[in-house]
Amino acid sequence: MISRNKVAALAAVACFLVTTLAGTPALAEIGAKLDKQGNYVRMIYITNASAKNLMIWSELRTGHRSIAPLNPEGDVLMDSWPYYVENRFEGNRPYVAWSRFNGNDYDLVWTRLLDGEWAQVEWVESIARPGMDQDPHMASHPVDGRLHLAWWSDEDGVGKVYLSIFLENCWMDRFLVSDLNVDSRYPVIEFLADGRIQVTYDTPNGPVNRIITSDSPQTITDDIDPTGKAKVEEDDHEFKLKIPPTQ
Repeated sequence: MISRNKVAALAAVACFLVTTLAGTPALAEIGAKLDKQGNYVRMIYITNASAKNLMIWSELRTGHRSIAPLNPEGDVLMDSWPYYVENRFEGNRPYVAWSRFNGNDYDLVWTRLLDGEWAQVEWVESIARPGMDQDPHMASHPVDGRLHLAWWSDEDGVGKVYLSIFLENCWMDRFLVSDLNVDSRYPVIEFLADGRIQVTYDTPNGPVNRIITSDSPQTITDDIDPTGKAKVEEDDHEFKLKIPPTQ
């Protein structure tokens, strides 16, 4: 099991290298465009298209007050492409997730924009798990804006699709959506007209749709899932997410 403290130390070294050894700025940057009052306007993507030296994250316009750069050390950390969603229930606040090397393989990290600055990048899961977690897809529920996150993990050559739901300041424990022994990849989240969650992903036999329902209470807080109490039950071709009410 990989220590998160060790990964944090590696990240600090990477940041030092970026700031002290960087030469000509790379033509790459991902960040948030802000107005004069520091309010979010839109996301900005500028990337280097060179196949030999692909740059995704490096900060291009340092000191630019109208740009809030996201993760400028990401290229040194070998971070992957991010996926973001704007939550209209929070004034279109952007939430972003991507894959980061944990010292052994890749796990997901996330952040969001708060008061014109990106919050500290956090791991989606507090414990590093085996497998290459990748290709996150996020969507906010059309009724209450709650964030849902799906991704797939390469576990010994077999892809598995997982789903997590955002609480207040952290994510619920992952739960498996795909079948155990079927290679499953590239999930996409959609919300049906009746509020149910649909996760669509690829398999060798074609795309699969999984419908997920929830009997969760209207208010979900961070303390609801400290030990992974949520579970998914299968009823024919439909999964039911069981979330216990807060105590």
